[in-house]
Amino acid sequence: MELKLLKHDTLKIITENNEKRYVVYVDPFKIDKDEEKADLILITHDHYDHYSPADCEILEKESTIYVAGRNFKDKIDKKNLRLIDYWQTIQVQNIKITGVPAYNIREDRQQYHPKSYHGFGYIIELEDKRIYHAGDTDKIPEMQKLGKMDYAFVPVSGKYVMGAEEAASAINEYIKPKIAVPMHYGVIVGTEDDAQRFKELCEYDVKFMR
Repeated sequence: MELKLLKHDTLKIITENNEKRYVVYVDPFKIDKDEEKADLILITHDHYDHYSPADCEILEKESTIYVAGRNFKDKIDKKNLRLIDYWQTIQVQNIKITGVPAYNIREDRQQYHPKSYHGFGYIIELEDKRIYHAGDTDKIPEMQKLGKMDYAFVPVSGKYVMGAEEAASAINEYIKPKIAVPMHYGVIVGTEDDAQRFKELCEYDVKFMR
């Protein structure tokens, strides 16, 4: 398995399925024209920096499967679309995908991702590893229900999502992964300093995958 964090929140996962290379993206955004095609694309929510139809089109092939929350039913027109609810698990090839809540809990951010907006994070299970992509979220109590994680990708930029301090607190108190990875910085909002601050405050191993 290969994990690559591309721009912003874009996670790329490469795995082998029956000796075939299988490529997964979460929230593709600002994708390079020569990036390899996707077998599976997961979308956390419909803000332009997470669901970008133009970037999805770069990655799409006829067999590409999309996974998104049930509130995407009328927002995305793809024949290979799988809709998911919170805490529901579906399987695509050899990959298990569980939808989990993602929202702003702080009053000064609730205009961006209110709980009623029904944004998603994902738990992705493959090759005996569990990967958490938090989506756009604050530190929320549902994180305590995630279970053991090998990798946790969490936003650290502040403003629209958790800042470095909140993200580190979520890792230390709730998520407790083997490896934590900061994301959501360096493109629209947030800087390398936020990622470094996150690393300083984390009690768990932090890797930068940019």
